[in-house]
Amino acid sequence: MAFGLLLPLRIAQFVFAIVIVGLSAYVAHWYDADTLTASPSQINFLIFLPLFSFLSIAYLEVTPRFAAKASHPYLHLAFEVLNVLFYFAGFVALAVFLGKLLFCRGSVCAAARADAVFAAFSWILWTGTTTILALEIFKGGISGMKTDKQAKNAMKEVPSTSASGPRGPPHPHLRPILATTSTPQHPPSIHTRNAHHPLEGLLRSLTLRQHVRLPQFSPLGLLKNPMILIAGFSMLIVFGMPYIMDNMDPELKAEFEERQKVQPSAAANPLQNFDAAAWLAGSTSSSSKRTEVPSHADRGITR
Repeated sequence: MAFGLLLPLRIAQFVFAIVIVGLSAYVAHWYDADTLTASPSQINFLIFLPLFSFLSIAYLEVTPRFAAKASHPYLHLAFEVLNVLFYFAGFVALAVFLGKLLFCRGSVCAAARADAVFAAFSWILWTGTTTILALEIFKGGISGMKTDKQAKNAMKEVPSTSASGPRGPPHPHLRPILATTSTPQHPPSIHTRNAHHPLEGLLRSLTLRQHVRLPQFSPLGLLKNPMILIAGFSMLIVFGMPYIMDNMDPELKAEFEERQKVQPSAAANPLQNFDAAAWLAGSTSSSSKRTEVPSHADRGITR
């Protein structure tokens, strides 16, 4: 069931990658054409990342079907983990970059924000597929699985069997016995004439399916799927945060809005101005802090 879920997730990952590369290219074109500064590294990284995802999806889906010798479970897991880490770093870096802007409005700003949102959803999708693949690898499910071509080759290598057992070389301690009695020749029956009929396998499979009981659907079985749990948690966060903000304490909300009006940077996260290099070097004095004039890329997006 887990591997049947991977194909729809791969399609969603492919579609999200197309959307991300389109939005990132649109924002990068605005920086290169309408401003005097180059495109930010956060946007450039989200242009590279979908291209890497295209190569990853091609390897993960095409290689096991057409080049089974080049497919390895741990290499699949490595591609999955790299996409998870890249998408997490990409959408977090872009969100921090947009949060540091003094103002952000217009179609380009909306495209950049949508780019971060789609990158976050892609991270959720790749996290789900990585979880499924890791569980199957640690269970030993992938190592025992074979592709269609491998199964066909294995069927060809199976020795042919007869009614008395498999045909093979005679045992050295057994003597051949010659049967002297003659068997009567019976006319071929209907089953004998249809033994090699091409539809015989289909009829036999249909007959067997009538005696097989299919498992009944249970709503609680959906909770066993990690992708459904991750999607439900993300939907709860996306649709629950506006409700939490609306039901916020009125005094706290008024204080937050007042601070944002007086000084926009004061309402931001204080960890954004934290200098990790200075802290590691042991410099804690306020005189060592430098105030840099924001460049055009850091001031904001006006279009």
